[in-house]
Amino acid sequence: MRTRILVVAPNFRIGHGPSNALLFIKYVPTESTIFYTSDKRTSYYFTDSKNVKLISTTSLRGLTHYMLSHVLRDLADRFSFDYVVTIAPEYLIFLPPRTLKKTLAIPQGFLEMAHVRMEFKNLLNVGYHVSLLETYRVSKNVGALGAISKYMYNEISRRLKPRRIALLYNPVREEFFANAKTLDGKAERLRLLYVGVLKKLKGVDRLISFMPEVLREFRNAHLDIIGEGPLRSVLEKEVRRMKLDKYVKIHGRVENGELLRFYREATVLVSASYWEGFCLPVAEAAAMGIPSVVRAVYALKEHVELGYAEGFNRDDPYEFLKALGRVLDNYEKMSQRGREVARVLYHPYKVAQRVVAVLKELN
Repeated sequence: MRTRILVVAPNFRIGHGPSNALLFIKYVPTESTIFYTSDKRTSYYFTDSKNVKLISTTSLRGLTHYMLSHVLRDLADRFSFDYVVTIAPEYLIFLPPRTLKKTLAIPQGFLEMAHVRMEFKNLLNVGYHVSLLETYRVSKNVGALGAISKYMYNEISRRLKPRRIALLYNPVREEFFANAKTLDGKAERLRLLYVGVLKKLKGVDRLISFMPEVLREFRNAHLDIIGEGPLRSVLEKEVRRMKLDKYVKIHGRVENGELLRFYREATVLVSASYWEGFCLPVAEAAAMGIPSVVRAVYALKEHVELGYAEGFNRDDPYEFLKALGRVLDNYEKMSQRGREVARVLYHPYKVAQRVVAVLKELN
Protein backbone atom coordinates (compact mmCIF):
# COMPACT_ATOMS: atom_id res chain seq x y z
CA MET A 1 0.00 0.00 0.00
CA ARG A 2 1.81 3.15 -1.24
CA THR A 3 -0.40 6.12 -0.51
CA ARG A 4 -0.48 9.77 0.59
CA ILE A 5 -1.88 10.36 4.09
CA LEU A 6 -2.74 13.56 5.95
CA VAL A 7 -2.46 13.15 9.74
CA VAL A 8 -4.29 15.79 11.79
CA ALA A 9 -2.95 16.20 15.34
CA PRO A 10 -2.82 19.90 16.29
CA ASN A 11 -1.77 19.22 19.90
CA PHE A 12 0.49 16.26 19.25
CA ARG A 13 3.00 15.54 22.02
CA ILE A 14 5.02 12.31 22.39
CA GLY A 15 4.17 10.57 25.67
CA HIS A 16 0.75 12.21 25.91
CA GLY A 17 -1.98 9.54 25.87
CA PRO A 18 -4.11 10.87 22.97
CA SER A 19 -1.04 11.70 20.87
CA ASN A 20 0.38 8.22 21.32
CA ALA A 21 -2.64 6.91 19.41
CA LEU A 22 -0.83 8.05 16.25
CA LEU A 23 2.61 6.52 16.81
CA PHE A 24 1.76 3.71 14.40
CA ILE A 25 1.97 6.13 11.49
CA LYS A 26 5.68 5.60 10.73
CA TYR A 27 4.97 1.89 10.21
CA VAL A 28 2.28 2.54 7.59
CA PRO A 29 3.87 2.14 4.11
CA THR A 30 3.16 5.44 2.36
CA GLU A 31 4.56 7.47 -0.48
CA SER A 32 4.30 10.51 1.80
CA THR A 33 2.67 11.45 5.09
CA ILE A 34 1.95 15.07 6.04
CA PHE A 35 1.80 15.34 9.83
CA TYR A 36 -0.13 18.46 10.80
CA THR A 37 0.96 19.34 14.36
CA SER A 38 1.63 22.32 16.59
CA ASP A 39 4.96 21.18 18.06
CA LYS A 40 7.94 20.20 15.89
CA ARG A 41 9.90 19.18 19.00
CA THR A 42 8.20 15.81 18.66
CA SER A 43 9.79 15.31 15.23
CA TYR A 44 12.64 13.25 16.76
CA TYR A 45 10.32 10.24 16.80
CA PHE A 46 10.08 10.37 12.99
CA THR A 47 13.76 11.00 12.15
CA ASP A 48 14.10 7.52 10.63
CA SER A 49 10.89 7.92 8.60
CA LYS A 50 11.82 9.74 5.38
CA ASN A 51 8.22 9.67 4.19
CA VAL A 52 6.87 11.65 7.18
CA LYS A 53 6.90 15.43 6.90
CA LEU A 54 5.76 17.59 9.82
CA ILE A 55 3.93 20.86 9.20
CA SER A 56 4.02 23.02 12.32
CA THR A 57 1.00 25.15 13.21
CA THR A 58 3.03 27.19 15.72
CA SER A 59 2.76 30.27 13.51
CA LEU A 60 -1.01 29.81 13.48
CA ARG A 61 -1.46 29.86 17.26
CA GLY A 62 -4.22 32.16 18.37
CA LEU A 63 -6.44 31.10 15.52
CA THR A 64 -9.66 29.32 16.38
CA HIS A 65 -10.12 25.73 15.33
CA TYR A 66 -12.59 27.06 12.74
CA MET A 67 -9.76 28.98 11.04
CA LEU A 68 -7.41 26.01 11.31
CA SER A 69 -10.12 23.84 9.78
CA HIS A 70 -10.13 26.12 6.71
CA VAL A 71 -6.34 25.72 6.46
CA LEU A 72 -6.78 21.95 6.61
CA ARG A 73 -9.38 22.00 3.85
CA ASP A 74 -7.00 23.95 1.59
CA LEU A 75 -4.19 21.51 2.44
CA ALA A 76 -6.37 18.52 1.61
CA ASP A 77 -7.44 20.07 -1.69
CA ARG A 78 -3.88 20.94 -2.70
CA PHE A 79 -2.29 17.54 -2.11
CA SER A 80 -5.19 15.19 -2.94
CA PHE A 81 -4.52 12.79 -0.09
CA ASP A 82 -5.67 9.20 -0.34
CA TYR A 83 -6.59 9.13 3.35
CA VAL A 84 -6.93 11.38 6.40
CA VAL A 85 -6.17 10.10 9.91
CA THR A 86 -6.98 12.14 13.03
CA ILE A 87 -7.46 12.12 16.79
CA ALA A 88 -9.16 15.53 16.57
CA PRO A 89 -12.35 15.23 14.45
CA GLU A 90 -13.47 18.76 15.40
CA TYR A 91 -10.73 20.12 13.10
CA LEU A 92 -12.32 18.46 10.07
CA ILE A 93 -15.60 20.38 10.07
CA PHE A 94 -14.93 22.00 6.67
CA LEU A 95 -13.67 18.94 4.83
CA PRO A 96 -15.99 17.89 1.98
CA PRO A 97 -17.95 14.60 2.22
CA ARG A 98 -15.71 12.89 -0.35
CA THR A 99 -12.68 13.50 1.91
CA LEU A 100 -14.50 12.50 5.10
CA LYS A 101 -15.36 9.16 3.49
CA LYS A 102 -11.61 8.48 3.26
CA THR A 103 -11.00 9.50 6.89
CA LEU A 104 -10.15 7.36 9.91
CA ALA A 105 -10.90 9.14 13.19
CA ILE A 106 -9.69 7.78 16.53
CA PRO A 107 -11.74 9.34 19.39
CA GLN A 108 -10.01 9.42 22.76
CA GLY A 109 -13.00 9.51 25.09
CA PHE A 110 -16.61 10.41 25.83
CA LEU A 111 -18.28 12.50 28.50
CA GLU A 112 -19.21 10.23 31.42
CA MET A 113 -20.70 10.76 34.89
CA ALA A 114 -17.18 10.57 36.34
CA HIS A 115 -16.34 13.78 34.46
CA VAL A 116 -19.49 15.47 35.74
CA ARG A 117 -18.63 14.59 39.34
CA MET A 118 -14.93 15.39 39.18
CA GLU A 119 -14.63 18.18 36.59
CA PHE A 120 -17.91 20.05 36.77
CA LYS A 121 -16.30 23.50 36.44
CA ASN A 122 -14.66 22.52 33.15
CA LEU A 123 -18.06 21.49 31.80
CA LEU A 124 -19.33 25.07 32.22
CA ASN A 125 -17.07 26.13 29.34
CA VAL A 126 -19.35 26.75 26.33
CA GLY A 127 -16.48 26.17 23.90
CA TYR A 128 -16.02 22.66 25.27
CA HIS A 129 -19.61 21.72 24.41
CA VAL A 130 -19.43 23.29 20.94
CA SER A 131 -16.27 21.28 20.24
CA LEU A 132 -17.97 18.15 21.58
CA LEU A 133 -20.96 18.59 19.28
CA GLU A 134 -18.68 19.14 16.28
CA THR A 135 -16.72 16.01 17.17
CA TYR A 136 -19.96 14.02 17.24
CA ARG A 137 -21.13 15.45 13.91
CA VAL A 138 -17.86 14.82 12.07
CA SER A 139 -17.40 11.36 13.63
CA LYS A 140 -20.77 10.23 12.31
CA ASN A 141 -19.70 11.12 8.76
CA VAL A 142 -16.16 9.76 8.53
CA GLY A 143 -15.38 6.55 6.66
CA ALA A 144 -14.25 4.67 9.76
CA LEU A 145 -13.69 5.08 13.47
CA GLY A 146 -10.89 3.44 15.44
CA ALA A 147 -11.32 2.39 19.07
CA ILE A 148 -8.44 2.51 21.56
CA SER A 149 -10.09 -0.02 23.91
CA LYS A 150 -13.07 -2.37 24.08
CA TYR A 151 -14.81 0.18 26.29
CA MET A 152 -14.37 2.82 23.57
CA TYR A 153 -15.44 0.33 20.89
CA ASN A 154 -18.73 -0.26 22.71
CA GLU A 155 -19.31 3.46 23.36
CA ILE A 156 -18.55 4.44 19.75
CA SER A 157 -20.91 1.74 18.48
CA ARG A 158 -23.68 2.81 20.84
CA ARG A 159 -23.37 6.60 20.55
CA LEU A 160 -22.27 7.13 16.95
CA LYS A 161 -23.43 4.03 15.05
CA PRO A 162 -20.52 4.37 12.58
CA ARG A 163 -20.24 2.97 9.07
CA ARG A 164 -17.10 1.09 10.09
CA ILE A 165 -15.36 0.56 13.40
CA ALA A 166 -12.17 -1.27 14.29
CA LEU A 167 -10.50 -2.09 17.59
CA LEU A 168 -6.98 -0.63 17.19
CA TYR A 169 -5.62 -0.01 20.74
CA ASN A 170 -3.14 2.75 21.57
CA PRO A 171 0.50 2.12 20.63
CA VAL A 172 3.33 2.13 23.17
CA ARG A 173 6.69 3.59 22.18
CA GLU A 174 9.38 1.10 21.15
CA GLU A 175 11.78 2.01 23.98
CA PHE A 176 9.39 0.50 26.53
CA PHE A 177 9.63 -2.85 24.74
CA ALA A 178 13.41 -2.51 24.45
CA ASN A 179 13.65 -2.09 28.23
CA ALA A 180 11.36 -5.00 29.07
CA LYS A 181 12.75 -7.33 31.71
CA THR A 182 11.63 -9.67 34.45
CA LEU A 183 11.44 -7.78 37.73
CA ASP A 184 11.50 -9.22 41.22
CA GLY A 185 8.19 -8.68 43.00
CA LYS A 186 9.86 -9.79 46.24
CA ALA A 187 12.40 -6.94 46.13
CA GLU A 188 13.55 -5.48 49.45
CA ARG A 189 11.80 -2.17 48.77
CA LEU A 190 8.32 -1.91 47.29
CA ARG A 191 8.31 0.94 44.78
CA LEU A 192 4.92 2.10 43.57
CA LEU A 193 4.73 4.39 40.54
CA TYR A 194 2.00 6.73 39.32
CA VAL A 195 2.36 8.43 35.91
CA GLY A 196 -0.22 10.93 34.68
CA VAL A 197 -1.94 14.26 35.12
CA LEU A 198 -2.38 15.56 38.66
CA LYS A 199 -6.09 16.30 38.74
CA LYS A 200 -9.07 15.11 40.73
CA LEU A 201 -10.37 12.74 38.04
CA LYS A 202 -7.12 10.74 38.25
CA GLY A 203 -7.54 9.95 41.96
CA VAL A 204 -3.90 10.69 42.85
CA ASP A 205 -5.03 12.00 46.25
CA ARG A 206 -6.49 8.57 46.99
CA LEU A 207 -3.15 6.89 46.31
CA ILE A 208 -1.52 9.20 48.86
CA SER A 209 -4.28 8.51 51.39
CA PHE A 210 -3.66 4.75 51.01
CA MET A 211 0.04 5.05 51.91
CA PRO A 212 -0.22 4.87 55.75
CA GLU A 213 -1.90 1.44 55.46
CA VAL A 214 0.55 0.37 52.75
CA LEU A 215 3.45 1.32 55.06
CA ARG A 216 2.02 -0.73 57.91
CA GLU A 217 2.23 -3.76 55.62
CA PHE A 218 5.42 -2.80 53.73
CA ARG A 219 7.69 -0.64 55.88
CA ASN A 220 10.03 0.27 53.02
CA ALA A 221 7.30 1.12 50.50
CA HIS A 222 7.72 4.25 48.41
CA LEU A 223 5.38 6.06 45.99
CA ASP A 224 6.83 8.05 43.08
CA ILE A 225 4.38 10.42 41.37
CA ILE A 226 5.28 11.61 37.87
CA GLY A 227 3.28 14.37 36.21
CA GLU A 228 1.97 17.91 36.46
CA GLY A 229 -1.48 19.34 36.97
CA PRO A 230 -3.72 21.69 38.93
CA LEU A 231 -3.58 19.57 42.10
CA ARG A 232 0.20 19.49 42.48
CA SER A 233 0.46 22.07 45.28
CA VAL A 234 -2.55 20.55 47.07
CA LEU A 235 -1.00 17.09 46.89
CA GLU A 236 2.37 18.33 48.14
CA LYS A 237 0.68 19.95 51.15
CA GLU A 238 -1.20 16.72 51.85
CA VAL A 239 2.05 14.71 51.77
CA ARG A 240 3.58 17.10 54.33
CA ARG A 241 0.43 17.10 56.49
CA MET A 242 0.43 13.31 56.63
CA LYS A 243 4.20 13.30 57.34
CA LEU A 244 4.84 11.11 54.31
CA ASP A 245 7.77 13.14 52.93
CA LYS A 246 10.14 10.15 53.24
CA TYR A 247 7.74 7.81 51.42
CA VAL A 248 5.96 9.88 48.76
CA LYS A 249 7.75 12.06 46.21
CA ILE A 250 6.08 14.23 43.55
CA HIS A 251 8.61 14.71 40.75
CA GLY A 252 6.55 16.70 38.24
CA ARG A 253 7.06 16.19 34.53
CA VAL A 254 10.29 14.40 33.62
CA GLU A 255 12.20 13.84 30.39
CA ASN A 256 11.84 10.57 28.50
CA GLY A 257 15.09 9.00 29.71
CA GLU A 258 14.24 9.82 33.31
CA LEU A 259 10.73 8.43 32.87
CA LEU A 260 12.15 5.10 31.66
CA ARG A 261 14.39 5.00 34.74
CA PHE A 262 11.39 5.41 37.03
CA TYR A 263 9.61 2.58 35.23
CA ARG A 264 12.70 0.33 35.50
CA GLU A 265 12.94 0.96 39.24
CA ALA A 266 9.21 0.45 39.88
CA THR A 267 7.77 -2.72 41.33
CA VAL A 268 4.12 -1.96 40.55
CA LEU A 269 2.37 0.80 38.59
CA VAL A 270 -0.71 2.16 40.39
CA SER A 271 -3.78 4.13 39.28
CA ALA A 272 -6.86 5.20 41.23
CA SER A 273 -8.32 7.04 38.23
CA TYR A 274 -12.10 7.31 38.13
CA TRP A 275 -12.18 7.21 34.32
CA GLU A 276 -9.88 6.15 31.49
CA GLY A 277 -10.49 5.58 27.80
CA PHE A 278 -7.35 3.43 27.65
CA CYS A 279 -4.68 4.41 30.26
CA LEU A 280 -1.34 4.55 28.47
CA PRO A 281 0.91 4.20 31.57
CA VAL A 282 -0.60 0.78 32.39
CA ALA A 283 0.16 -0.38 28.83
CA GLU A 284 3.69 1.08 29.01
CA ALA A 285 4.27 -0.77 32.28
CA ALA A 286 2.96 -4.00 30.76
CA ALA A 287 5.42 -3.66 27.86
CA MET A 288 8.24 -3.48 30.41
CA GLY A 289 6.96 -6.41 32.45
CA ILE A 290 5.63 -4.31 35.33
CA PRO A 291 2.20 -5.36 36.68
CA SER A 292 -0.34 -2.75 37.78
CA VAL A 293 -2.97 -2.15 40.45
CA VAL A 294 -5.86 -0.07 39.08
CA ARG A 295 -9.36 1.06 39.89
CA ALA A 296 -11.40 -1.49 37.91
CA VAL A 297 -13.65 0.95 35.99
CA TYR A 298 -14.21 1.80 32.31
CA ALA A 299 -11.18 0.85 30.15
CA LEU A 300 -9.08 0.08 33.24
CA LYS A 301 -11.12 -3.10 33.74
CA GLU A 302 -9.73 -4.45 30.46
CA HIS A 303 -6.16 -4.35 31.76
CA VAL A 304 -7.33 -6.48 34.70
CA GLU A 305 -9.14 -8.87 32.35
CA LEU A 306 -6.02 -9.19 30.17
CA GLY A 307 -4.13 -10.57 33.14
CA TYR A 308 -1.32 -8.10 33.90
CA ALA A 309 -3.20 -5.90 36.38
CA GLU A 310 -5.27 -6.39 39.54
CA GLY A 311 -8.24 -4.21 40.36
CA PHE A 312 -9.96 -2.54 43.30
CA ASN A 313 -13.25 -0.63 43.25
CA ARG A 314 -13.81 1.36 46.43
CA ASP A 315 -11.71 4.15 47.97
CA ASP A 316 -10.63 1.70 50.62
CA PRO A 317 -6.93 1.21 51.47
CA TYR A 318 -7.56 -2.39 52.53
CA GLU A 319 -9.13 -3.25 49.17
CA PHE A 320 -6.15 -1.58 47.48
CA LEU A 321 -3.78 -3.63 49.67
CA LYS A 322 -5.53 -6.88 48.76
CA ALA A 323 -5.10 -6.10 45.06
CA LEU A 324 -1.45 -5.24 45.67
CA GLY A 325 -0.97 -8.53 47.53
CA ARG A 326 -2.43 -10.50 44.61
CA VAL A 327 0.04 -8.82 42.25
CA LEU A 328 3.03 -9.62 44.47
CA ASP A 329 1.86 -13.22 44.92
CA ASN A 330 1.64 -13.72 41.13
CA TYR A 331 4.34 -11.29 40.08
CA GLU A 332 6.38 -13.33 37.58
CA LYS A 333 3.28 -14.71 35.88
CA MET A 334 1.72 -11.23 35.52
CA SER A 335 5.00 -9.72 34.37
CA GLN A 336 5.33 -12.30 31.60
CA ARG A 337 1.67 -11.91 30.65
CA GLY A 338 2.06 -8.13 30.32
CA ARG A 339 5.01 -8.43 27.95
CA GLU A 340 3.22 -11.00 25.82
CA VAL A 341 -0.01 -9.00 25.52
CA ALA A 342 1.80 -5.71 24.89
CA ARG A 343 3.83 -7.15 22.00
CA VAL A 344 0.65 -8.28 20.27
CA LEU A 345 -1.73 -5.41 21.07
CA TYR A 346 0.35 -2.28 21.73
CA HIS A 347 3.48 -2.36 19.59
CA PRO A 348 3.19 0.45 16.99
CA TYR A 349 3.92 -2.00 14.16
CA LYS A 350 1.04 -4.26 15.22
CA VAL A 351 -1.33 -1.29 15.49
CA ALA A 352 -0.19 -0.10 12.04
CA GLN A 353 -1.18 -3.47 10.55
CA ARG A 354 -4.70 -3.06 11.93
CA VAL A 355 -4.86 0.53 10.66
CA VAL A 356 -3.77 -0.47 7.14
CA ALA A 357 -6.54 -3.08 7.05
CA VAL A 358 -9.10 -0.39 7.93
CA LEU A 359 -7.78 2.09 5.33
CA LYS A 360 -7.94 -0.52 2.58
CA GLU A 361 -11.65 -0.94 3.32
CA LEU A 362 -12.19 2.79 2.59
CA ASN A 363 -11.30 2.42 -1.11
